[in-house]
Amino acid sequence: MQELFNLLNGYNTILPELQAYLFKCLKVRKLPANSHWLKEGETCNKIAFVEEGLLKIYHHYLEKEYITWLNKENDIIISVESFFNQTASVDGIRTLAPTVLRYIEYKDLEYAYTQFKDFNINGRKIAQYYYGICERHLRMLMYPARERYIALLQHFPWMEERVPDKYLAAYLGIAPQTLSAYKSEWKDN
Repeated sequence: MQELFNLLNGYNTILPELQAYLFKCLKVRKLPANSHWLKEGETCNKIAFVEEGLLKIYHHYLEKEYITWLNKENDIIISVESFFNQTASVDGIRTLAPTVLRYIEYKDLEYAYTQFKDFNINGRKIAQYYYGICERHLRMLMYPARERYIALLQHFPWMEERVPDKYLAAYLGIAPQTLSAYKSEWKDN
């Protein structure tokens, strides 16, 4: 839990009263690989900090899987639209490795925002950080396929080492065979 408090304090200092409240509200969930944290169609009513593991946020369209996020240790994970609007999610969240999540429920987070006004700064700065990552990913998807892979290596080098190729290809919006060819080219250079 210390990593989570380090993350929060890095944005704005957490007062002892707020830390005590969060300590009381935060729960832990351990999930084996290939387990759902959230199924498509469910409402995302929890926001989680990844203590260990690897997850994908994905959705299906015309029987094809699209991956919009890949999250690892020290990341925050939610289905954004579902969580903030408390509506059914078009996304699913699934583990790619054994995972430990520390999470808070929507109602408890909202209470923290109303009772500890400075905590809104933490929420805003975290949202800004992840919005930046989202924009980078969207920009990357506009590039030709080869440049997507190169951009991934520049901006998210950890993904190539940890994410299986079929999921990495889905994140990049390219065929697994194309990704394999780019990886071979890149290693030969």
